[in-house]
Amino acid sequence: MTYVAETADAPTFRGGAAQLWEAKEHEAILSGPYETGKTFVTLNKLHALLCLFPKSRALMVRRTYKSLINSAGVTYEQKILPVPPSDPRCPVKKFGGEHPEFYQYPNG
Repeated sequence: MTYVAETADAPTFRGGAAQLWEAKEHEAILSGPYETGKTFVTLNKLHALLCLFPKSRALMVRRTYKSLINSAGVTYEQKILPVPPSDPRCPVKKFGGEHPEFYQYPNG
C-alpha cells in the first residue's frame, strides 16, 4: 500500500502554490515570477498523486525536452524524490539514463 503522509519537514505552500496544492480541478494554471516555487509545488503535487493512485500515468511538458530535463527534471530528482533515482533505496525508478524517458513508481 502506498500513502502520502505529512511530515515535520513537509513544505508549507502559500498563495497561488497553496491554491494549486488544494485544487481538485482536472486542469490548473499557475503563473508568476521566476523562483517563486511554481515548479516545486507542481512536482510535489504530481508526486503525491502518482503515489496515491496506482497505475496512473502523468506527462510533464515544457517547450523543449532539454528545458524540461534541465529544470523540472533536476528539481524532481533533487528536491522531490526522497533519494536520487540512482540510489537503490529510491522507490521510483528512472529509465533512460541521463536522458530519462520515464519514471516508474512502485505502485505501477
